[in-house]
Amino acid sequence: MDHILLGCVFSREVWALALRDWRLANFFQVVEENTMVWWSAARKRLPKELRRGFDSFFLLLGWLLWKQRNARTFNQDALCAPLLVKRLREESDLWVAAGNKHLAKLQLWRAPPESSPPSVSPVLLF
Repeated sequence: MDHILLGCVFSREVWALALRDWRLANFFQVVEENTMVWWSAARKRLPKELRRGFDSFFLLLGWLLWKQRNARTFNQDALCAPLLVKRLREESDLWVAAGNKHLAKLQLWRAPPESSPPSVSPVLLF
């Protein structure tokens, strides 16, 4: 399990992209080691108010990596790392919409989506 979540080349690439996307790359270095040891040490590098959000982020990304591994192994269905990070964005939005307030705090750090147009203040026309 440690290899799938933190050690394999694909998972390290996904982690690197996801941490950069969520503006957390300066806090962590992903290395293959015991998952629980890494998670415990990684969350302590964040301010206390973001730790529970990081816990949700970690669990969600771990779940997506596990599902992707199963899809590759059993269905010959593979996503590239950027698409898995996009799926992480989508799933985290669903978790926040379902009421995960801790993940919502962490999402405030997330970079805006690249594909969306720049935000413009609405103008009322009469």
